[in-house]
Amino acid sequence: MANDSKYHHGDLRSELIRVATDKLRAEGIDSITMRGLAAELNVSRTAPYRHFKDKEELLCAIAKEGFNQFGRSMTNTWELHSTLPIMERFTAVGECYINFSRKFPEYYQLMFGNTGLLKSANSELREEADSTFDFLRHMLKLCQDAGVFTIEDTQQQARFVWCALHGYCSILTANSDAKTVSMLDDSQYFLKKIVDGLAKKP
Repeated sequence: MANDSKYHHGDLRSELIRVATDKLRAEGIDSITMRGLAAELNVSRTAPYRHFKDKEELLCAIAKEGFNQFGRSMTNTWELHSTLPIMERFTAVGECYINFSRKFPEYYQLMFGNTGLLKSANSELREEADSTFDFLRHMLKLCQDAGVFTIEDTQQQARFVWCALHGYCSILTANSDAKTVSMLDDSQYFLKKIVDGLAKKP
């Protein structure tokens, strides 16, 4: 028998996100259903709808948490390498970006591959997604100020970097066969080409 009373209001919401995230990573997005989550958590079929109006809203909450983790990992990497030359710090964050996509491919596809989700996203998800892009612009501005990157519009530079990284990571996450992975395994070479394109010319 379903037992809605065993969860406090906020606890059930957190559990729905946790269980749905686990299912996303283990079985993919199609494995997530509101009815299935209710059964797994032993609550009534209507209980999940007190927190999320539908599956899409639940996916937005999962993606928001993904962007939060993604952003934290990049800022932590930037700070952790504070003693390195700034161009090496930038490259380390790029490596962090790639590693995130490889470690959490389903998460990454939900965050960046589901364009419909971002278009319909609530303001909290949009703000979380925008903050990661803003951090990229911030790093680019610091590299410009340090004299290592060409002085130009950071918005345009950020779009270039994101397009390059996203394309690389999308191919990696969508193709797990050994041949594709081996072809794209040299991330340092790829990142060097991005940095070379941004570098200030003598």
